[in-house]
Amino acid sequence: MCEPPKYPWLVNLRASHFNPYKPKELQLLTGNVTGVNVTVDDGFWIKLMLALRSNNQWKDNYLVFTLNDKACTNFKVHMPGLYKILFGPNLNLKEECLLKPGTYNVNNTPIDWTFPKFPVMPYGRFKVKLTMGKAEQLATCLFIELRHMPKLE
Repeated sequence: MCEPPKYPWLVNLRASHFNPYKPKELQLLTGNVTGVNVTVDDGFWIKLMLALRSNNQWKDNYLVFTLNDKACTNFKVHMPGLYKILFGPNLNLKEECLLKPGTYNVNNTPIDWTFPKFPVMPYGRFKVKLTMGKAEQLATCLFIELRHMPKLE
């Protein structure tokens, strides 16, 4: 788990429940992302540690992804739906990528959870620990629990 929230970037987001009877209906996202005194740029790193739920227990470190730099650009590339609703529609990769300090709010905003460049994942329940920082300084730490399901055409 992450220690108490003393990080320069805090994430407080909640998605509406997924309706399996309406799988193409987008979930709604509510909450905010707040950055204080630290601008996130491409000098930051991201680390994702995924645990898989299997046989009634979590298998920690099932997959570990480390992106040693370009955190901001990787956010644009791998999570464009979330980036657009939080930080604006500009997904131009040729421009400098900066996430400036401030509070970014969303209120019942439909979100497309498509990750176009992320590797194909097995189906199941996952717990994700995401950390981001610059050098040894941690900027944020958060946990996400999700269920990965087959895409319906």
